[in-house]
Formats: sequence, C-alpha cells, structure tokens
Amino acid sequence: EWERMTDITYVVQGGPVKGLAVQWRNSTNRSTYADSANENRLIVRYTFNY
Repeated sequence: EWERMTDITYVVQGGPVKGLAVQWRNSTNRSTYADSANENRLIVRYTFNY
C-alpha cells in the first residue's frame, strides 16, 4: 500500500487580484486490499482584507 500527493501552487503577486492563489493537487493511492484511487483537485483561494 502506498500514497503519493503532489501540489503545485501559484500566487498572483500584484495587480487587482493580488494574493489570489490557484493550487492543483494530484493524489494517487494504491492498495492490494482495497480499491485504488486517483484524485485531482483545483483549489482557488482569495483573502478579503476589510
């Protein structure tokens, strides 16, 4: 049984959407005793300052 996770993130450094982060996460899980799984996620984060 093994698992691997990879994250790639980009954060906008300037302009009107400064601080906007886009992250792609890939996860792979392999097992002899359970179902194997592949997962891809796109995560978008933005912080509002009041």
